[in-house]
Amino acid sequence: MSVRGGWRDACRLCKPRSGYLQIASEKSASGTFAVVVIKPRKGGDGLKYTVPMSFLPKLGQINSTIQDPLGRYHAVMALPDLFTVEPVK
Repeated sequence: MSVRGGWRDACRLCKPRSGYLQIASEKSASGTFAVVVIKPRKGGDGLKYTVPMSFLPKLGQINSTIQDPLGRYHAVMALPDLFTVEPVK
C-alpha cells in the first residue's frame, strides 16, 4: 500500500462522529509537544505516546529541509528517543 493510500484509509476511519478519533480539549502537559493516547475500541488498556518539546527544533529543521514527504517521515522516525510509551488504563 502506498503512503498516500495508507493516509487516505486512516482518514476514512476517522470520519467525524465515527468515535475512532477524539481530540482532547486540554493542552498537553508542560514540556511536551504532543501526547497521543491509543486505546482499543472495544475497551481495555491502551498506550500513551509522549513527544517532548525538546524535539520541536529538530522536527522544524526536518520539515524545512526535506521536501519529500516519505523522506521526512523516515527522517523523523530515525530520531532516537522521539517519544516515550507507557501503558494507560
